[in-house]
Amino acid sequence: MMADKIKDEDLEDVSFDSIRMIINCSEPIRNESHKKFYKRFSPYGLKPSSIATCYGMTETTFAATQSQPGFNPTILKVDEHELRNRRVRISSGNLNTRLCVSSGKTIQGCRIRIVDEERKDLSEGLVGEVAISSVSLFDGYRNYPEKTLEVLENGWYYSGDYGFTYNDEYYIIGRKKDIIIVGGNNIYPEDIEDLVGEIAGVIPGRVVAFGEFDEGIGSEQISIVAETIIIDEEERKQLKQDIVNSSMAIDVSINKIYLVPPRWLIKSSAGKLSRKTNKERILSLEEIK
Repeated sequence: MMADKIKDEDLEDVSFDSIRMIINCSEPIRNESHKKFYKRFSPYGLKPSSIATCYGMTETTFAATQSQPGFNPTILKVDEHELRNRRVRISSGNLNTRLCVSSGKTIQGCRIRIVDEERKDLSEGLVGEVAISSVSLFDGYRNYPEKTLEVLENGWYYSGDYGFTYNDEYYIIGRKKDIIIVGGNNIYPEDIEDLVGEIAGVIPGRVVAFGEFDEGIGSEQISIVAETIIIDEEERKQLKQDIVNSSMAIDVSINKIYLVPPRWLIKSSAGKLSRKTNKERILSLEEIK
């Protein structure tokens, strides 16, 4: 947002020279965001090592991990197909790969485990749910005991985030509840959203991807909702085709494309586009039709 919206005239007499850290706490952290931010503000003294990363949430009040100050966050290039099968394999090529940006190492007073569906520990290089124990851990959700029992167990908070550890650093790659399972493969919606958001005609950052269960094939199919200002019917058809073609770059097939006007998509209370809410909204409108 800052890289896109702040104009040069707003930066007159501004220097980023003294900034020690600007911390990106997104999950997952996008390398493209860092590149765009640095390109925009490096002429004003921003140092590449000032861009740091963190993994945190309200429930741990706040941080669980932090990248090392003064050093660029570690970036791993991993095999996309292996990642879909919850395994991490470092890749040297450029096809079917994903750049995973480290959220750093655990901070003092905090421990992290990567666990399977039965909450048993997984070894390094395997993808699972992130569980956190911390001196600043909350003790439950107010007036919501059912949710508290679901996520807290023996002093561990089960975050619902998917991630892995590599060389003692933690990488967050998606939300457990948002994973799209197509033919037994795990598809991370963030990968599709990033790709579609770069297509001319789609409003950047205003895309959500989700799975729709298809009774015919007994599996989920990928659907997306994308905002656009295009209203011409022929141009909209071409945009849909462009979106389908782009998905081939990451070896996925988009089954349904819903084009909506600007500001249609709903954000969560945390300011993020809510996949669940937007899925329910678009499908309810389709039912009315």
